[in-house]
Amino acid sequence: MRFVPGLVAVALLTGCGPEAVDGAPAPARTESVQVGSASMTPTLWVRENVTFRSVVPGTYRAHPGDIVLFTPPPAWRVDDGHRMILRVVAAGGQTVVCCDPADHVLVDGTPLDEPYVHAKAGEPGGGQQRFGPVVVPPDGLWVLGDNRAEAVDSRSAGGGGPRGAVSAESVIGVLDPPR
Repeated sequence: MRFVPGLVAVALLTGCGPEAVDGAPAPARTESVQVGSASMTPTLWVRENVTFRSVVPGTYRAHPGDIVLFTPPPAWRVDDGHRMILRVVAAGGQTVVCCDPADHVLVDGTPLDEPYVHAKAGEPGGGQQRFGPVVVPPDGLWVLGDNRAEAVDSRSAGGGGPRGAVSAESVIGVLDPPR
Protein backbone atom coordinates (compact mmCIF):
# COMPACT_ATOMS: atom_id res chain seq x y z
CA MET A 1 0.00 0.00 0.00
CA ARG A 2 1.25 3.46 -0.84
CA PHE A 3 0.79 6.08 1.93
CA VAL A 4 -1.37 9.01 0.82
CA PRO A 5 -1.63 11.54 3.71
CA GLY A 6 -4.78 13.29 2.51
CA LEU A 7 -6.62 10.02 1.91
CA VAL A 8 -5.78 8.68 5.38
CA ALA A 9 -6.95 11.96 6.97
CA VAL A 10 -10.27 11.75 5.11
CA ALA A 11 -10.67 8.11 6.14
CA LEU A 12 -10.02 8.93 9.80
CA LEU A 13 -12.38 11.91 9.77
CA THR A 14 -15.21 9.85 8.24
CA GLY A 15 -14.83 7.05 10.79
CA CYS A 16 -13.18 4.61 8.41
CA GLY A 17 -9.88 3.08 9.32
CA PRO A 18 -7.00 2.32 6.98
CA GLU A 19 -8.66 -1.02 6.14
CA ALA A 20 -11.30 0.86 4.14
CA VAL A 21 -8.58 2.62 2.15
CA ASP A 22 -7.23 -0.74 0.97
CA GLY A 23 -10.67 -1.90 -0.13
CA ALA A 24 -11.21 -4.20 2.87
CA PRO A 25 -14.44 -3.79 4.82
CA ALA A 26 -14.63 -0.72 7.03
CA PRO A 27 -15.04 -1.26 10.76
CA ALA A 28 -18.60 -1.59 12.01
CA ARG A 29 -20.35 1.70 12.67
CA THR A 30 -21.54 2.30 16.20
CA GLU A 31 -23.99 4.65 17.85
CA SER A 32 -24.01 5.80 21.46
CA VAL A 33 -27.49 6.04 22.94
CA GLN A 34 -28.68 7.21 26.34
CA VAL A 35 -31.16 4.83 28.00
CA GLY A 36 -34.43 6.69 28.50
CA SER A 37 -36.57 4.30 30.56
CA ALA A 38 -36.39 1.64 33.28
CA SER A 39 -37.54 -1.13 30.90
CA MET A 40 -34.11 -2.79 30.85
CA THR A 41 -33.13 -2.25 34.52
CA PRO A 42 -30.92 -3.67 36.03
CA THR A 43 -29.09 -4.61 32.80
CA LEU A 44 -29.18 -1.01 31.54
CA TRP A 45 -29.77 1.95 33.84
CA VAL A 46 -31.78 5.09 33.06
CA ARG A 47 -29.46 7.78 31.61
CA GLU A 48 -26.66 5.22 31.04
CA ASN A 49 -24.85 5.69 27.72
CA VAL A 50 -24.61 2.42 25.80
CA THR A 51 -23.06 1.59 22.43
CA PHE A 52 -24.94 -0.19 19.67
CA ARG A 53 -23.35 -1.75 16.60
CA SER A 54 -25.34 -0.29 13.69
CA VAL A 55 -27.29 -2.66 11.50
CA VAL A 56 -28.00 -2.02 7.82
CA PRO A 57 -31.82 -1.90 7.53
CA GLY A 58 -33.24 -5.29 6.64
CA THR A 59 -30.08 -7.27 7.47
CA TYR A 60 -30.59 -8.10 11.19
CA ARG A 61 -30.73 -11.83 11.89
CA ALA A 62 -32.32 -12.58 15.25
CA HIS A 63 -30.27 -14.02 18.06
CA PRO A 64 -32.30 -14.67 21.22
CA GLY A 65 -30.81 -12.65 24.04
CA ASP A 66 -29.70 -9.75 21.82
CA ILE A 67 -30.51 -6.32 23.19
CA VAL A 68 -31.66 -4.29 20.21
CA LEU A 69 -32.33 -0.66 19.36
CA PHE A 70 -35.36 -0.45 17.07
CA THR A 71 -38.12 1.76 15.73
CA PRO A 72 -41.43 0.51 17.17
CA PRO A 73 -44.21 -0.43 14.76
CA PRO A 74 -47.15 1.96 14.22
CA ALA A 75 -49.46 -0.38 16.19
CA TRP A 76 -47.43 0.45 19.32
CA ARG A 77 -48.62 4.09 19.09
CA VAL A 78 -45.28 5.55 20.11
CA ASP A 79 -44.26 9.10 19.14
CA ASP A 80 -42.70 9.45 15.67
CA GLY A 81 -38.93 9.20 15.78
CA HIS A 82 -38.97 7.43 19.16
CA ARG A 83 -36.64 4.44 19.40
CA MET A 84 -36.76 1.66 21.96
CA ILE A 85 -34.30 -0.74 23.59
CA LEU A 86 -35.50 -4.26 24.47
CA ARG A 87 -34.27 -7.87 24.49
CA VAL A 88 -35.11 -10.40 21.73
CA VAL A 89 -36.66 -13.57 23.20
CA ALA A 90 -38.20 -15.17 20.09
CA ALA A 91 -38.11 -14.79 16.31
CA GLY A 92 -40.31 -15.47 13.30
CA GLY A 93 -42.20 -18.77 13.41
CA GLN A 94 -41.49 -19.47 17.07
CA THR A 95 -44.29 -19.80 19.62
CA VAL A 96 -43.92 -17.79 22.81
CA VAL A 97 -46.11 -18.02 25.93
CA CYS A 98 -46.01 -17.01 29.56
CA CYS A 99 -45.80 -18.80 31.85
CA ASP A 100 -45.00 -22.26 33.13
CA PRO A 101 -45.65 -23.11 36.82
CA ALA A 102 -42.18 -21.73 37.70
CA ASP A 103 -43.10 -18.36 36.11
CA HIS A 104 -40.79 -18.77 33.06
CA VAL A 105 -41.43 -17.54 29.52
CA LEU A 106 -41.49 -20.50 27.12
CA VAL A 107 -40.32 -20.47 23.50
CA ASP A 108 -41.42 -23.48 21.48
CA GLY A 109 -42.26 -25.20 24.77
CA THR A 110 -38.81 -24.69 26.31
CA PRO A 111 -38.52 -22.45 29.39
CA LEU A 112 -36.05 -19.59 28.99
CA ASP A 113 -33.19 -19.16 31.44
CA GLU A 114 -33.39 -15.43 32.09
CA PRO A 115 -31.00 -14.51 34.92
CA TYR A 116 -31.20 -10.87 33.81
CA VAL A 117 -34.92 -10.48 34.59
CA HIS A 118 -35.60 -7.96 37.37
CA ALA A 119 -38.18 -8.73 40.09
CA LYS A 120 -38.68 -12.47 40.02
CA ALA A 121 -41.87 -14.12 41.26
CA GLY A 122 -42.32 -13.73 45.01
CA GLU A 123 -40.40 -10.42 45.04
CA PRO A 124 -42.11 -7.02 45.19
CA GLY A 125 -43.28 -6.21 41.66
CA GLY A 126 -42.33 -9.74 40.62
CA GLY A 127 -44.09 -12.26 38.52
CA GLN A 128 -44.75 -12.29 34.85
CA GLN A 129 -47.65 -10.82 32.92
CA ARG A 130 -49.41 -13.82 31.35
CA PHE A 131 -49.75 -13.88 27.56
CA GLY A 132 -50.03 -16.16 24.55
CA PRO A 133 -49.46 -18.52 23.11
CA VAL A 134 -48.38 -16.28 20.24
CA VAL A 135 -46.81 -17.44 16.99
CA VAL A 136 -44.33 -14.70 16.06
CA PRO A 137 -44.93 -13.52 12.46
CA PRO A 138 -42.32 -14.68 9.87
CA ASP A 139 -40.23 -11.47 9.88
CA GLY A 140 -41.07 -10.66 13.48
CA LEU A 141 -39.31 -10.48 16.82
CA TRP A 142 -40.82 -10.90 20.27
CA VAL A 143 -39.06 -8.37 22.49
CA LEU A 144 -39.30 -8.03 26.27
CA GLY A 145 -37.79 -5.71 28.82
CA ASP A 146 -35.61 -7.12 31.59
CA ASN A 147 -37.68 -5.12 34.09
CA ARG A 148 -40.96 -6.88 33.36
CA ALA A 149 -42.91 -4.81 35.90
CA GLU A 150 -42.02 -1.54 34.10
CA ALA A 151 -41.49 -2.48 30.46
CA VAL A 152 -43.78 -1.64 27.57
CA ASP A 153 -42.97 -4.49 25.21
CA SER A 154 -44.43 -7.21 22.96
CA ARG A 155 -46.70 -8.48 25.77
CA SER A 156 -48.99 -5.47 25.63
CA ALA A 157 -47.86 -2.90 23.07
CA GLY A 158 -50.01 -2.77 19.96
CA GLY A 159 -52.65 -4.76 21.82
CA GLY A 160 -50.32 -7.71 22.42
CA GLY A 161 -50.53 -10.99 20.53
CA PRO A 162 -49.11 -10.93 16.98
CA ARG A 163 -49.54 -7.12 16.94
CA GLY A 164 -46.96 -6.95 19.73
CA ALA A 165 -44.25 -8.33 17.45
CA VAL A 166 -41.59 -6.02 16.01
CA SER A 167 -40.33 -6.33 12.44
CA ALA A 168 -36.71 -7.48 12.20
CA GLU A 169 -36.32 -4.74 9.55
CA SER A 170 -36.94 -2.09 12.23
CA VAL A 171 -33.77 -3.04 14.13
CA ILE A 172 -31.25 -0.19 13.98
CA GLY A 173 -28.55 -1.62 16.23
CA VAL A 174 -27.42 -4.42 18.52
CA LEU A 175 -25.85 -3.74 21.93
CA ASP A 176 -22.11 -4.18 21.65
CA PRO A 177 -20.73 -5.82 23.70
CA PRO A 178 -23.73 -7.95 24.68
CA ARG A 179 -24.92 -8.15 28.28
